[in-house]
Amino acid sequence: MIRTELFHAMVVHFPIALLMFSFVFFVASRFSRDEAILKISMWSLVVGTLGAVAAVMTGLIAEDLAPHTDKAHTILETFHEPLGLSVMFTSLLLTIWSFAVRWRFKGMMAAAFIIVFSAVIALVALTGHYGSNMVYEHGMAVSPKAFQQVTKPHHHGEEEEHKEETTPEEEQHHDEGTAPHSH
Repeated sequence: MIRTELFHAMVVHFPIALLMFSFVFFVASRFSRDEAILKISMWSLVVGTLGAVAAVMTGLIAEDLAPHTDKAHTILETFHEPLGLSVMFTSLLLTIWSFAVRWRFKGMMAAAFIIVFSAVIALVALTGHYGSNMVYEHGMAVSPKAFQQVTKPHHHGEEEEHKEETTPEEEQHHDEGTAPHSH
């Protein structure tokens, strides 16, 4: 069965990477005055913005389908979703602005573009922070079955095989539904 709520996790990395990449290249284009670097920045912005739209759409689907705790839902509604929408709308604004000026940024307009773009990058970082918090701290989209299989943190040495440390009590553990028996 395809879990469509997981599409968000697959899509969301594209706008994160492309918007940050675009920002770095835009700033670099201001110093180098290289038209090719500016074009790379602008097309990365366009594709990153399309990725942000896809991330919001798949996020809205995931919100309704993904298993989650009350705490994850609160973080989603209070922070992650509004921030994600802000990233989408502000990156759309930057893209429209770029086309409106035909990618010709001069003087104060370039400075203003960098300031707004910096805000978008900050929004991307905050959105990612709350998204990862929902998943890694509160189990958003993690199936209840997986919670039953969680192991204690353990170390993997270079030449060690995967071996979990167990206590004698844990070695006596039986899966639910297994008839008691002696070892």
